[in-house]
Amino acid sequence: MENLYDAISFSSEGFPIKILWDMRLEPDIRDISVNTWHEQFELLYFVRGGAYVECGFRRFATEDGDIIIINPCEAHALCYRCGAPRYHCIMIDPALYTSGADLIVKQYIEPMSKRRLHFNNLIRGNAGVRSIVEELLRECSEKRSAYEIAVQGHIMLLLSELFRGELRAVYSEDEIIRLRRGYEQIAPALRLISENYTRELPLGELAAACMLDKSYFCRKFKSITLKTVVEYINEYRIAKAEALLLTTNLSISQVASAVGYSDGNYFSRCYRKLRGIAPSKTRLENKIYNI
Repeated sequence: MENLYDAISFSSEGFPIKILWDMRLEPDIRDISVNTWHEQFELLYFVRGGAYVECGFRRFATEDGDIIIINPCEAHALCYRCGAPRYHCIMIDPALYTSGADLIVKQYIEPMSKRRLHFNNLIRGNAGVRSIVEELLRECSEKRSAYEIAVQGHIMLLLSELFRGELRAVYSEDEIIRLRRGYEQIAPALRLISENYTRELPLGELAAACMLDKSYFCRKFKSITLKTVVEYINEYRIAKAEALLLTTNLSISQVASAVGYSDGNYFSRCYRKLRGIAPSKTRLENKIYNI
């Protein structure tokens, strides 16, 4: 999967924060083939969920009220999952939070910028973080006198909350290299799945594509994606199936076949497990959601 650098521009160099308000996602059967990355700290606040967000090697399914943190220089992509997803995107340049005391910059900010420190990507149920984000958005929306001071203060409060409760890992340079190599080891299998998900994909074929023993491949795949091979393929196929249900008039059995399920009953069980409703109800649910 290709990673492209995204040069983020800001209207004011002295106050480098950008907010993309009320962003929407539409059903799409195409696959994401290009991830982007940038030096800026990015936050997605989902007013309404139903999206997939890929961060690094992991894919997260968002729900209403979720917050996604995209760490500096972390490859990421976004696509439709279900319903009518709507979100606000906040991009913050390091210049806005590196003007503090040297101790703060050295102890907290530099590890972020050098990718040694990673916050949790998915933040769910953290009332403190959500409250700060909502106040930050309100200040940027209203733009009252001296709002720039208030916004910068909220950003520092946000970072302090993330350090206290949402710090996922602190990596050494050697660990960063090891993680990258782990991803590169299973990348051929991920590519094979994205290009051939409509047919049966034997475990041996996926392992062989990576030139790995099957047992080692399974362990490495789960350590990187946090999912078994079967779980990953099912989630991939169900995402494609949902897009077909929402963008075509294909029957349920035709959709099942189109995404690689020869057994319609098994397809329905997988769909219900991952979506919480039967495939037959997806079109109706989506119409209600968009009223």
